[in-house]
Amino acid sequence: MASLVGSVLGWSYIPNFATQLLLPYFHRGYQSFTGRQPPPRNTPQYHKHYRYVYAFVVTSYLLYNFRDAAMSTTPNYYEILNVDPTSDEATLKSAFRQFAKKNHPDRVGIQGEALFMEVRDAFEALKNPVTRFAYDRFGPQALTWKNCSSIREYVRHGLMQSAGYHIVTVCALLLYSAVGKPSPISFWRFLLFAALFTYELVFLLSPSPSPASNTDLSAFLFTDPASPSHNSILGLLWPNRVAYQHIRFLHALFMLCTVAVSRVAPVLFPMPQDVDSKMLLNEFNKLNGLAQAADAEASSMIQIEMHSIHGTDASFPQVPAIERPSDEVMSLLTHEMENMVIESKLRKEADAGPLATTLKMAVERKKRSEETLEQRRLMNGSPMKMSWTVLRSPSTPSRSGTARPMGSPLPTTRVQEGYIRARSQSC
Repeated sequence: MASLVGSVLGWSYIPNFATQLLLPYFHRGYQSFTGRQPPPRNTPQYHKHYRYVYAFVVTSYLLYNFRDAAMSTTPNYYEILNVDPTSDEATLKSAFRQFAKKNHPDRVGIQGEALFMEVRDAFEALKNPVTRFAYDRFGPQALTWKNCSSIREYVRHGLMQSAGYHIVTVCALLLYSAVGKPSPISFWRFLLFAALFTYELVFLLSPSPSPASNTDLSAFLFTDPASPSHNSILGLLWPNRVAYQHIRFLHALFMLCTVAVSRVAPVLFPMPQDVDSKMLLNEFNKLNGLAQAADAEASSMIQIEMHSIHGTDASFPQVPAIERPSDEVMSLLTHEMENMVIESKLRKEADAGPLATTLKMAVERKKRSEETLEQRRLMNGSPMKMSWTVLRSPSTPSRSGTARPMGSPLPTTRVQEGYIRARSQSC
């Protein structure tokens, strides 16, 4: 319990405190390498840099706790005797003789008596395959179960004791998820617990020794630690440890990862903040006020236009509404609005529509007709047809020989197209 409280307190304060200490040094390096000024506080770039440093601190602290959990495991009897966990009875006897020569109370004094008696009792228990099986999986407390005599009884008793830890853990996870805010982190906590439970069952129920398998994935992940191959993940890290030591390490690792995920994930992967109801209500009130002001302004402009059309010449501090406009004004407005709708529709159709197509076809027909007329003129080679009007002089007699009265208009003569008619005058 004390370790759990210490872990929670450590993960609550140490990462933030260390990040605040290291962030100025990170900004100095950032300025030296990039030549840019550090971002000011409460900016997206500043929060990004904070997460970078926080991730480094968390990784370092996680590795430290991982090492501490691994090194805090007490050595087993095989490690005390300096033998392999798969050693036979003869090897155990030889190792115990060597241990007795070095650690006998007559040699080291009364301070070594407790350790010698413990190892001697362990040696007597390890010579029995049944108690050795129980010790490898449930630890030294299995040697005190005097009411168990077979492997089945040891396994049943050990599983009942292990169930208490898992029941308490599940209740704590459910309570924490129910009390706290809904978060995806709850899924990862239960996933970690499922992985822990699966590993522990495999370690407890695996036969001893179990043959190695190079084709099965479970042979790499879940092989019994007592197997000579030691090809599991934890067996590769600590080949001289037995199942109960790996289970204790998994318990510490689960607690460490659970606290780390709960405290670190919200900082490294921030979730969108929930919208506050008060803030949302304030924004709604602002939008409602703006909409009402725009509606009042539009209504005022319409009333001003209506007064202008009616010919109202008085000025008002507030423009009054015209409740009953005259029929003449309404008829005029209706006519003008219809014209506006028609003009708007014509503008749209002038760009794309039946009207635009008709206009384009008319322009093309006009161009083709002009081109055809020009080609005909060029083929005929005749000058441009012109009509001239010949004005007779007052002194010039008419062709009929009769004199033109004074003040009468000059006769006009239209010549044939294509010819210019002229007349000479003798002196």
